[in-house]
Amino acid sequence: MLGFALGFMHVPALDREREIPTTWKSRVYRWKTSSEKMRKVELNEWGLIDYRNVVFKMPNESHAADVIMRAFPRSFMIFLMRDGRDVMKSRFSPFASPTLAETTDPRMRLHAIAFWSHFWNFQVDIIHSAFSAHPPQRSLFVRYEDLRRDTMAELRVIFDRVGLSMADDALAKLVSRTTLENIPADQKGPDKPRQEGLIGKYASVFSRWEIELMEAIMGPNLQRFGYELHAVSKQVADPPTAG
Repeated sequence: MLGFALGFMHVPALDREREIPTTWKSRVYRWKTSSEKMRKVELNEWGLIDYRNVVFKMPNESHAADVIMRAFPRSFMIFLMRDGRDVMKSRFSPFASPTLAETTDPRMRLHAIAFWSHFWNFQVDIIHSAFSAHPPQRSLFVRYEDLRRDTMAELRVIFDRVGLSMADDALAKLVSRTTLENIPADQKGPDKPRQEGLIGKYASVFSRWEIELMEAIMGPNLQRFGYELHAVSKQVADPPTAG
């Protein structure tokens, strides 16, 4: 996600010669102009060779979802949504941006919040468009917050809908092994890819002005996907000046 994790694609029974489009500019897909040996090298580099199922987890590249989903119309798409304000909290982490994590300049913070809020909207709109255009029987909407609150139940729905068989005891072991709280302390934290995963943590990180700015920009999409706003204001108040 996730910071911002929006999309997964499950591609069943990948037929390399038929399903991967030959018109893509990437050298990986220039089937007719490259040798068989080169094809295998390139497929192996991308991790596609000898697999029947391919999963793209693409929080930071999700604004290409409409293009990719049209290229793989028979794939299964999972739209994984997270509260954009908590996504912003991740944007301000030492892992994502040491500068934003350390700055106390209110103008810099507000500038970054405005930029990333618009970027969140940009990605969400494209993912939602791709999701709406994809066949419902091969689509699933999941909220990050629900996944965190009841991981076992949400994963059971995901596995069943995608068509992957996993016994309950095996699924329980998977959940136990990968749940954030069970990951060793030295492998998680604000300066690492795996951070806190807390729901609503943004409220203790950002000021009232900063949250108002986020909601002024992200508000319609937040409400569209079931998130409540702290306050609906027509205009963001002037923040305190630096110094």
